[in-house]
Amino acid sequence: MNIPNFFLLVTVFVLGGCSFNQDKAIANLDFSRIERVRDTPVYNLYFSADTDILGSYKSRVGEKLMCALADDVDFNLDHRMKYFAQGAVARDKTQPGFKFVSQIIFNVSISAGASERALGTSELKALLSNKEYVACRFLVSATMTNTYFSNVMYVPVVRIKEALDGK
Repeated sequence: MNIPNFFLLVTVFVLGGCSFNQDKAIANLDFSRIERVRDTPVYNLYFSADTDILGSYKSRVGEKLMCALADDVDFNLDHRMKYFAQGAVARDKTQPGFKFVSQIIFNVSISAGASERALGTSELKALLSNKEYVACRFLVSATMTNTYFSNVMYVPVVRIKEALDGK
């Protein structure tokens, strides 16, 4: 390879590297409420953001809200939490502005992260008994870009327990 072709190749890689980052502000999320969906393990978690978290992304693969139910708050995609809640995120069309809802399920990872099961009410209450809040983050995965993470949102455990009790 001659020198001009080498520099051209290096320039293409350097400029291509710029496309690996989403130029989006890191969103601040604010918890609103949580409620159980009938007699199912699904809960609607409502929150707002200071920016449009579902806005334009290049080649979006998926988005979700992820919550750490225990002391492990490593949200990286290559890490599997033992106790977590997660769910897809959609706009809350009943409210104006950047209002969102996530249908989450409280889970425990089993078989070294190979599968998961929904936590029962008593299991979840026991797990949360010594906690004041649960840390959650919104994330978007996309091809050819870094994963987008919001700032941490804190969900009061007392509100989760009220939802567990149907209040």
